[in-house]
Amino acid sequence: MNFNKNNSLYIFLFFGLLLVLYHVFGYFGHYGFDDMVYARLAKNMADGTLVFDNSFSFRFGILIPLALSYFFFGVSDFSSSMPSLIVSLSILFLVYSLVKKYGNVQTFLALCLTVFIHPFLFHSDKIMADIYVAFFLFLSVYWIDRYRFTVKKNEVLYAFLFSLSLLFAFISKETVVLFLPLPITLFFIDLYNKRSVRFWIFALYFGIILLVVKFHKVVG
Repeated sequence: MNFNKNNSLYIFLFFGLLLVLYHVFGYFGHYGFDDMVYARLAKNMADGTLVFDNSFSFRFGILIPLALSYFFFGVSDFSSSMPSLIVSLSILFLVYSLVKKYGNVQTFLALCLTVFIHPFLFHSDKIMADIYVAFFLFLSVYWIDRYRFTVKKNEVLYAFLFSLSLLFAFISKETVVLFLPLPITLFFIDLYNKRSVRFWIFALYFGIILLVVKFHKVVG
């Protein structure tokens, strides 16, 4: 293995290890009322009971991973924190995937800035929707980047993945609507420059279909 050629991978593994060590030595349990509500709803889901008694009941983006963790590992601090920790590591991997082509220094700085942002570190192992929203929103941006600057084809596939990521962000927490000005701005910029128009048309098409299916299931 060429060490110099794989430095960026070692950098990613280093920051991933830091995140795990932060959890091992810094985890202090649940945080506030929201954690308890999510935990109760996820435990009910793991037991085969769906309870729709508040707005949190429809945040399947966080409830399903947590319920699966409870189902396979039981209710514990480990099973409560594991889904969020996996999602946090996934965010680090997305950052690494996007910046590694620019060099080791850029990779180090990007991962450093990600890990040591206090909200990211704080929510990295908590039963809260914030880290899930961050992951799915970042994933949606990742698909745009892949399509526009790397693949430059298969607009149908990447438009679908973009819309699906936004949907999962929405079903994690409804405040995702605050993110919409960014893709709307990108849409108008691309429309003005007459580029990636088909991508945005398909993204809008898939977005409408996914929202209709989502609300149909909820209402039904």
